[in-house]
Amino acid sequence: MDIPRSWILLYIQSMVNVFSNPKLLTNIQEAKSTLTLHYNSDKAIVTKRGSKRIQHYLDGIGNILYLKNVQKKHKVTYESSEKTCFINQKGRQYQPCIYAL
Repeated sequence: MDIPRSWILLYIQSMVNVFSNPKLLTNIQEAKSTLTLHYNSDKAIVTKRGSKRIQHYLDGIGNILYLKNVQKKHKVTYESSEKTCFINQKGRQYQPCIYAL
């Protein structure tokens, strides 16, 4: 299954925020230091960074937010009645659905 590039995934096993879709980031630039991502039996070197401390890796599998980082700033709830997803709540407005891995 291909993950749509517009989806944002909440992941509990990641320690960093990494997006592959540049349309979801602003101010993408060279990072001051590199990040090495380890996955399966391979690794990738990430050299770019966008705003809000989100790394940018164009060849990544998706747009991944570390759940713990999101919970530090926002209330996150689980919605299962209509569609299975986590919802980032800001005030009283629901934000678009964020799917979990």
